[in-house]
Amino acid sequence: AATSAIMVKAIIKQYIDLLRSRQVISDAQYQDMLTHDFAAIADAENYLRRLIVLGEEDAAKFRSELYNLEYISLIGRAISLTLLNLLPRDLAENYKIVVFDREANHIKVGIVDPGNFKAIEAVDFMALKNGLQVQYFTISNDSYRAAAKQYESLHEEVGEALDTAQSIFGPREDADLNLQ
Repeated sequence: AATSAIMVKAIIKQYIDLLRSRQVISDAQYQDMLTHDFAAIADAENYLRRLIVLGEEDAAKFRSELYNLEYISLIGRAISLTLLNLLPRDLAENYKIVVFDREANHIKVGIVDPGNFKAIEAVDFMALKNGLQVQYFTISNDSYRAAAKQYESLHEEVGEALDTAQSIFGPREDADLNLQ
């Protein structure tokens, strides 16, 4: 646990350094942020939003640079139910991850917090078990919510289709079952 906390502190310091090098924060804001004991990058971002205007997508782009991953926006992107269901829903919700593309045995996974090694470990385990290779992309919370919303709407559409099929092909309640 102590080693993990030290790693988190080092990553947060790198993140603050990155913000300063990109001139997102001033020298005074940089010094101020260094005095805080942030437990996670999300805490530093929340604090930063009180200091300056930093949009969710911009924050995700800085996280992608910090973790050396590509950034992608999933807002407005249609994702099939087959792709969404490659990860169990509770896993996707817990870690804010989503499979958004697949070519043969190669899947593309969006992750809000690339520093969440438990999330990466869970996806890597699932991929190994299914013979898949994973490429990770940093996404924003907004991108994750857009993908999760599709998951909901796709399940509603499937439910409506099943209800329609049941009403057309299912047994009728008013049917006369007297077959004499």
